[in-house]
Amino acid sequence: MSVSGAFIRTKVTVPERSLVQVLLDMPVGQVRGRALVRRVTENSGMAVEIIAMDQEDRGRLLRQMRDLLQP
Repeated sequence: MSVSGAFIRTKVTVPERSLVQVLLDMPVGQVRGRALVRRVTENSGMAVEIIAMDQEDRGRLLRQMRDLLQP
């Protein structure tokens, strides 16, 4: 997981270059965004690139990433 994308573990995938909506339920609150499927690994998951996100959602995602990276 990063602020620009993620690898989503799932057995159900969609084709590369598909647009998907992402909803992350995190301790800091829900984070919503749109993503583009960049790579699919059968029976494992897919890599997505976040292409659109509201400022509030991006702020929550950044805050969560910062909290996870602190010792």
